[in-house]
Amino acid sequence: MFWSLIHGKKGTSRIPASMKDSLGSYEGPQEIVSAFARFFKNLYRESQQNPYMSCGSDYVHICPNITTNDVFSASRSLKNKMTAGPDGIPSFVVKDCAQVLSLPLSHIFNLIIQTGAFPEMWKTARVCPVFKKGDSSLIENYRPISILCNFSKLFETILYRDIFPKFVLVCLSTSMDFSQVDLVLPTFVVFLDRFVQLLMKDAN
Repeated sequence: MFWSLIHGKKGTSRIPASMKDSLGSYEGPQEIVSAFARFFKNLYRESQQNPYMSCGSDYVHICPNITTNDVFSASRSLKNKMTAGPDGIPSFVVKDCAQVLSLPLSHIFNLIIQTGAFPEMWKTARVCPVFKKGDSSLIENYRPISILCNFSKLFETILYRDIFPKFVLVCLSTSMDFSQVDLVLPTFVVFLDRFVQLLMKDAN
């Protein structure tokens, strides 16, 4: 019964059996995956500039104490799909089992905040090609998307829901002139990204 449900939710690959780029043509899963990896790698270069705001040690005082209700509520935002990160756990499983998983996950999430140690598996992502337009056999007509582990998504959602309102209040209480919340969001995204990166560093 369980595996029937799994197979029923699985989709089929939309990547053609034969792909090509400026260097040649490729057939077979391994050749095609390697070609996509090479193309996506060349799309991005590591910036030498530091885009982050100055963030003092006080950031730890805004960390929430994550409860089982926080985990359960955040799990409702997951989609009932087979989408899974490197850990292979689909989003629909996490969502449907949220009642059981809420307690251990809240404990793990709080340990992450307290110790600064982030699970290695949750630091990685599964990169998938998404077709844009044009010839579907051309690798250049695809863009990469990163699929994170669903447990990592839950953690991020909980942090966002707790920290963002506080961040807006801080901005509004200072001399910063924000007439719309939308103007605050880009700054907050940078702040949250920096915040999560600090948590991902193992505690000394």
